[in-house]
Amino acid sequence: MDAATLSLQGRTALVTGAASGIGRAIALSFAKADVIGLTRSLAREFAPHIRVNAIAPGPVETAMLSSAHMSPPWLAKEMDIPQHRFAHPDEIADTALFLASDLSRFYCGQVLGPNGGSVMP
Repeated sequence: MDAATLSLQGRTALVTGAASGIGRAIALSFAKADVIGLTRSLAREFAPHIRVNAIAPGPVETAMLSSAHMSPPWLAKEMDIPQHRFAHPDEIADTALFLASDLSRFYCGQVLGPNGGSVMP
């Protein structure tokens, strides 16, 4: 199944960064918290007809954040993740596909954090 074949009727996924993040990034932390609060508020308001959930991934290997361009402190952070790597973009896309599918029919107001174990509540 790919994103083009999914019907998104009644399903919404908001995407933000991980719940914990970069030090000294106060504005970013507030924005992330706002997305989480918005997710829960919208879910409460529109359920049961529309499911609203969020995705808050940990570090994702992108052009901006690739192992080849990382400083030693960032490489150390990568090795500290239990999976010993950053997520691949397709792994985050899989989370969005899950939320868009009927497999997630009982998910509402949730924040899913695919992060390789870097954040454990």
